[in-house]
Amino acid sequence: MNENIYIGSAVGTLLALVFFLAIAVAIGYVVYLLLAHPETRRAEFLSLGAVSRITAMLIAAVIGGMIFLVICKATFTGFNRIEADGEILRLHYLIPPHTAELRRDQLSRLDKQFAYRVAWRLVIATSDGKTYESVVAGAPVIEFSRLRLAQLIIE
Repeated sequence: MNENIYIGSAVGTLLALVFFLAIAVAIGYVVYLLLAHPETRRAEFLSLGAVSRITAMLIAAVIGGMIFLVICKATFTGFNRIEADGEILRLHYLIPPHTAELRRDQLSRLDKQFAYRVAWRLVIATSDGKTYESVVAGAPVIEFSRLRLAQLIIE
C-alpha cells in the first residue's frame, strides 16, 4: 500500500514564496532609497552623504536577497511529504530537494513541536537518535499528519 501525507500544499508554498519575495524586494527598495537619495533620511543622518546608484543597488540587492534566503530557509527547510510504501517511509524535502528513507520499526516518537507564533513542525525521532523535522504548518495540519502517520505505523 502506497500512501502520501502532505504537509502544506504547492499553492501555499508558491504564495509564501511570492509573499517572502515581496517583503525582501520592499526592504531592498527602502535600503536603496536611503542610500542613493539622502533627502529621504532623517535629519541627523543627512551629513552621511549619498552613495552612487550602482553601489546602492548592489547593497540593496544583497540585503534583500539575504533576507529572502533566511526567511525561505527558516520556513521551507524540512520534509513536506511523507510517502508510506510498505515498511518504508520516505520523507521528501523542499530545501535542499532530497529524500530520506526510514523503516517503520525505526520510529520511536512523533511530536508536534512549536515553531513560532501559529506555526508548528512535525518531529519524527528514530531509535538511533536522529530527528527529522517537517516544514512549518498550522496546528491542525501537523496534528492530522502526526495522527495519520501513527496509524500507518500501527497497521
